[in-house]
Amino acid sequence: MTVQIKGLEYEYLDDIKDHNTIRTSFMELIKGSFGFDFSKWYQEGYWTKKYEPHVLVKEGEVVATVTVNHMKYRYLGIEKNYLQLGGVLTRKEYRKNGLARWLMEQIVSRYQADCDQIFLLCNDSAVEFYPKFGFEKSVEYIAEYEWQAKMKAGIIVKKVPCQVQKLDMDKAEERKVFTRCYHQLNPFSSFPSVDCEELALFYAMGFRKDDIYYFSTLGVVVVAQIKEDCMMIEDIYGNIKQEEQEDKMELLLTIMDGILRYNNKEGEDIRVQFGFTPIKELEELKMEPLIEEDDTLYLLKGKENLFATNQLRFPILSQN
Repeated sequence: MTVQIKGLEYEYLDDIKDHNTIRTSFMELIKGSFGFDFSKWYQEGYWTKKYEPHVLVKEGEVVATVTVNHMKYRYLGIEKNYLQLGGVLTRKEYRKNGLARWLMEQIVSRYQADCDQIFLLCNDSAVEFYPKFGFEKSVEYIAEYEWQAKMKAGIIVKKVPCQVQKLDMDKAEERKVFTRCYHQLNPFSSFPSVDCEELALFYAMGFRKDDIYYFSTLGVVVVAQIKEDCMMIEDIYGNIKQEEQEDKMELLLTIMDGILRYNNKEGEDIRVQFGFTPIKELEELKMEPLIEEDDTLYLLKGKENLFATNQLRFPILSQN
């Protein structure tokens, strides 16, 4: 489809996965700007219709893009159809020509009636841009826990031994373990992602490939990283057996203990943060407003806003 923007013609495309030249140009633009390499993720077949870059093309080259991610979350047992916008980018020589604005208007107009919410996370330089399209700033919350080694020294799994290993995400069979657990959702989350395994795998095969722990006796996969005196548990996937669900906080402490022991950190006092919204049973976790540089949440006005009255966070591995 040919479009005119400020007197210049561009080709507008919203389905580029199987268009080799345009897909390659798009991937090079994203990698050069954000450092994201989509090549292995694409080659392994994880680029599906849920990942939908909208692009403007000039002379065979992608010059501007906004990506639509089709997402599903579950809240109070109800599935929510959300759209996440990301990868808002224009090549330097084409900036200030209204290309990103045109794409944003096209996408919002096209999708706003057919989803529960449209959201995005933006950097500080763009906070005045998105309100032009009806987006308003919202607040996410982060869950934290202070791990005190002396108090937790006696933690053990009562019913099964705690066996921890790392998954090798370069191996297809171990990626299947990750995917199987993902589809069983996060038993500790009140707002889990439901149908975003491709995006979770993007992280698991890339930036987080060395941070994937598998508790075989519990049947859960945990994505976690430790930096100095802080451990971030980004997400947990798996179907914990009913007989092991009596004390969810004890199970979560067991998982923390297992990861700390794997990294020889069990004797240290560590702050633990969580990249998902905890269930109410985890009363020992403290909730605080999430304030991060270049990571502001915007929601589309007029759509449902669960964040206005609840202390929620979009699961970090579902964020683009």
